[in-house]
Amino acid sequence: MPNRRADISTKISVIRGVAAKLHAAEEAIDLAIVALSELNSELPSARMEAKLSATVGQPAFELSAQALQSLIQCRRQTIEAHGALAETQRDMGLGAYAMGDGWKIIPQGQIGTLELVKDQAA
Repeated sequence: MPNRRADISTKISVIRGVAAKLHAAEEAIDLAIVALSELNSELPSARMEAKLSATVGQPAFELSAQALQSLIQCRRQTIEAHGALAETQRDMGLGAYAMGDGWKIIPQGQIGTLELVKDQAA
């Protein structure tokens, strides 16, 4: 019976592939949020510039705002999936790898302490 466990380099390769897709999805969601936010801010300006009644386009305003809220929820769920995938990575016996290009903000309570260790080589 062949060994069904992947070696470490295969695991890292798989994780990198998943991470690339995850980061691409996160960026796409953020870009969609930006685009929809710009649309939402343009709608009232366009209505006023066209000198239309406040009632004109109200259903479109509401639907566009709901679409934005859906994207915000999608973003939250994707971030939660990111956390679950990080847990899976740890369960696979692999520590954290710096694969993204963004800064992480670590909550104060989660910051470890660094200790100076004297060099034992003499």
